[in-house]
Order: sequence, then C-alpha cells, then structure tokens
Amino acid sequence: MNENLLEYAMNRFERDSNYPNHPGYKSRDTSKEAAARVSNVSEMKQRILGLLRCRDLSDDELARTMGLGVHKVRPRRSELTAAGLIVDSGDRVLSPEGRNSIVWRLA
Repeated sequence: MNENLLEYAMNRFERDSNYPNHPGYKSRDTSKEAAARVSNVSEMKQRILGLLRCRDLSDDELARTMGLGVHKVRPRRSELTAAGLIVDSGDRVLSPEGRNSIVWRLA
C-alpha cells in the first residue's frame, strides 16, 4: 500500500467524527460511553494495516498476532473495511471455534 494513501486514510480517521472513522455505537448510553472510551484507535488501525501488508489474515489471526482479544480487533478491522482499505480476499480459514472465517487483505 502506498504510504501516502495510508497517511491520507489515517488523517481522515482523525478528522472525521463518524463511523467508520471513529468507534461506532448504538443508541444506548452505555454503548455511546464505551465508544468514547476506546483509546489508541488510530494506532490499532495502523497495526492492522501493517500486519496485512505482510500477509492476509483473519480476524482471529490478527487478534492472536496483536496479543488482543478478537472483540477488540474486529471493530477496528470493520472500520477499515468500511473505509475501503481492507477487502475480503476470497479465502477462508477455520476459526478456533471451527467456523469458516474471512481472510482479509489490503484493498
């Protein structure tokens, strides 16, 4: 991925105030509060993009590589997907639960 495109995308994340540029939430007050407390969103997105620069990965593989729970990684990956920076590679791998999981790649 072109470094200028990555820099542009990350600046856009910081500038815009709605999903996928910031953590999404539902109308409940607890959901909105949780989204406001998410920290290091840009850093996590940069780490995900960096890992996908090396090879295609599923959400579980991203989480394991980053040393985080998939529940922390999946929302950031989803935001990158919504922004058009990550796409479905067409490949599938089995998750730890034995289900097919999408393998993601850079757009």
